[in-house]
Amino acid sequence: MATPISSVKRADAEAVGKAFLVALNTSDTKIDTSPWNAADRAAVLASSSYAATLRQQSVAAPGAAWNAMEAAKGYTSAKVTLVPSNDPLPSTPTDAYLTYEVTVTTHGAKADPQKSSVFMHLHRANASSDWQVVSSDSTYE
Repeated sequence: MATPISSVKRADAEAVGKAFLVALNTSDTKIDTSPWNAADRAAVLASSSYAATLRQQSVAAPGAAWNAMEAAKGYTSAKVTLVPSNDPLPSTPTDAYLTYEVTVTTHGAKADPQKSSVFMHLHRANASSDWQVVSSDSTYE
């Protein structure tokens, strides 16, 4: 698994965004009972309303990809890279708009790497508060 969420520098919007995406896309069938455990881990870095949305997904069935990975005792890893935006929204001391490229690789089960671009909005109450993910929107290749 990736770096523990407890060690993320929450005063750094880019670090919070990256850690959120790594947690959201990293599963291990040896410790997770469904892919939704990753969403639970990532929710710690989200606003309360976005965390609730992430946790609501856990009522869905895990799906064929999870079942194949579980049968193979597999896991996923995620490579997350900040991508400069051609037309960025203006960030402020309390709002950050970032774009990341995410590649998720499945280990132990046969699956092609999954690539996506993720646009993320982070917010904090004031310039000395911790950043929280307010929303993320993914586009898959």
